[in-house]
Amino acid sequence: MSAPSEPGESPLELLKGIQQGTIDTQSLSAETRRVCVEHLLAEAYGASEIAEILKVSTRTIQRDQKQIQEQNALQRDPKLVDQFVGKTFLLMTHSMGRLHRLARNKANSASSRIEAEMGAWRIHMDTVRLLQRLGFLPEAAREIRAELTHHMEIVESTESLRAQLETLQQELAEGEHPEALAAMKEVENLIARADASKVLEGTMSLLPQVPQEEDHGT
Repeated sequence: MSAPSEPGESPLELLKGIQQGTIDTQSLSAETRRVCVEHLLAEAYGASEIAEILKVSTRTIQRDQKQIQEQNALQRDPKLVDQFVGKTFLLMTHSMGRLHRLARNKANSASSRIEAEMGAWRIHMDTVRLLQRLGFLPEAAREIRAELTHHMEIVESTESLRAQLETLQQELAEGEHPEALAAMKEVENLIARADASKVLEGTMSLLPQVPQEEDHGT
């Protein structure tokens, strides 16, 4: 956000002065007015509301808004993608860690622990799909698992998930927790699909590879 031209005056101080009548909006420089406009936009005020507060035309506010957008426009930079992916991966790691702690805490209800485990699984899968779309992970299932094993090192195996699921199932009485049992069924389906992917991958690895025909031109 741009700094006000008046030294030491924040947007809040300027707006307070305008509200109290100690600051004449007509005396504000264009730069200072845009600082106030940017602050009010962040507070979800509309252009007409801002125009009324600053006692200028709506068209003036719209011009200010356009200039603010141009000043804050992002420049295309390969480093920006890497920074975004790094921040996303860090947030994913923290979120999954918190959910796994909830799932391991026996003081929580069984249904809460199941939901936490499912939430961690969904976050992981969503992150994998995002990294695939951005080109940070390959599309092939075998390569994805290898990348995750060597680089992410936080994804629990299906065996570990199944063991936790069995522990939760033993703690639940049949029929007394229908929502929790339904959630566990969904987890079982997710684990089954993951196992099926492993089997399919192993089968495909046994098939002979078909050599690609060379294009000799015409």
